[in-house]
Amino acid sequence: MLQTKRSKKGFTLAELLIVVAIISVLTAIAVPIFVTQLNKVDKTAKDANANAVRSVAVSEILSDPATYLTADYMVEGKYVWCAYAKISASGEMLEILISKNGDTVPDSNYIKPSAESKETEKTDDDGNRYVSLYITDLTVTAG
Repeated sequence: MLQTKRSKKGFTLAELLIVVAIISVLTAIAVPIFVTQLNKVDKTAKDANANAVRSVAVSEILSDPATYLTADYMVEGKYVWCAYAKISASGEMLEILISKNGDTVPDSNYIKPSAESKETEKTDDDGNRYVSLYITDLTVTAG
C-alpha cells in the first residue's frame, strides 16, 4: 500500500489560541503601566509650567515694586497675587498677567485658583495651556 505524505502547513487552532492568550496577558500588563507613565508626564509638565509662571511673576513683581507691593495686594497682612499665563503647545510663554488677590480672571480660558487648589491648568484645542496660580509665599522686606 502506498502512503502519501501530507505536508503540515499552518498552525493549529490550539497554537493560535495560545499566542492570542499570551498577547492578551502582555497587553493587560503594559496598558496600565503606560497610562500611569502618561499621568506622571502630565503632572511633571504641569509642575514645570507652574514653576516657570511663578518665576516670571515673581520677577515681574520684584522689578516693579511700586505697582505690586501696595496695600491693594494685601490680605490679612500678607501679599497675595494671582498670576495667569498662556503657554503655547511648544512651551513658549505667550502672555502673563498678574492681578491682585485673583479677583479678576483675564478670560474664560483661565480657571480661577481656589484656596483648595492654588494652581490650575487647562488646555485648549490648539494645545495652549492656561496656567493660573496664587503667589502667597513670597517674603518681601523693605530695603
